[in-house]
Amino acid sequence: MTQPPPAAGWYPNGTVLRWWDGFRWTEHTQPLPVRTTATQRVSPDPRLLDERSVVFRHKAELVDHHEWTITDRQGVPLGALVPIGARALERLAGGTVELRDEQDALIHTLTEDVVRFKTVTRIAGLGRITLGWSARTKFTLSTEDDRILGTIECAEKWSKRFLIRDPEDRQIGRIDYEVVPLNRHVIDRYEMWVHLDQPLTQPLAGLVLAATPRVYRDIRRRSMLS
Repeated sequence: MTQPPPAAGWYPNGTVLRWWDGFRWTEHTQPLPVRTTATQRVSPDPRLLDERSVVFRHKAELVDHHEWTITDRQGVPLGALVPIGARALERLAGGTVELRDEQDALIHTLTEDVVRFKTVTRIAGLGRITLGWSARTKFTLSTEDDRILGTIECAEKWSKRFLIRDPEDRQIGRIDYEVVPLNRHVIDRYEMWVHLDQPLTQPLAGLVLAATPRVYRDIRRRSMLS
């Protein structure tokens, strides 16, 4: 069953807030507020977790950051990733990031730290994402008690496509990376397209979404080395 689009209102769209009239984007915009503190509202039924195709959009800036807007394939707003921290350096470090719905209410809180030389992303009440050691980049998605729920692995050694697999190693989706130019010389933004072959249930759905920015960071890291 197709869900109705979000109600009319101001939603993140790239680097601005843009007015959504209930059916489409309008030309009316205003600056994004600087969000530095954790939200106090919890999303009761986030549409984002039910979507099979979503787009993460990340504005290209001189200093890379951890803020993303999230839409469906038609550009309808679904949510955002918001770095939390009182100081700008804390937000740039991305130690704590909130996954929020289109109404700016909390879906999940993500924290990142290094354990035994491995970067681990933890999602409160859901599980963790761990980058393993292999020739091709591979993220393992697991519950808090270390039960493996799936993996996200680079399709080939230098590929910009990642394959999402279930615990039986069957492909259930993919993540694709795109660079969107502003003109011939300047990059406007980076996009991560998440395509699922089937609806995912929690906690796997939330872990796949939380892992998408880490896939982007790995692709960017490898691009600088090539």
